[in-house]
Amino acid sequence: MDFWNIATIVFIGCIFLLVLYSVIRWVGAMVADRKNEEKRKKYARMCAIGILILVVAMILGFIVNFSRNNM
Repeated sequence: MDFWNIATIVFIGCIFLLVLYSVIRWVGAMVADRKNEEKRKKYARMCAIGILILVVAMILGFIVNFSRNNM
């Protein structure tokens, strides 16, 4: 495995952990602090950003793999 494959695995793993962390914190804020809407919005934004980064990484990975296979 070359550097970029390892870096991609680490990057996607970190983003997955960010999404998992933000979902757990969002559920915790939903249960414990029902009245604290700002905290719930913060973790919901973190989750959305993480999912958006995962989608972009998947699209870029598809483009890179497709270009490597067609050379």
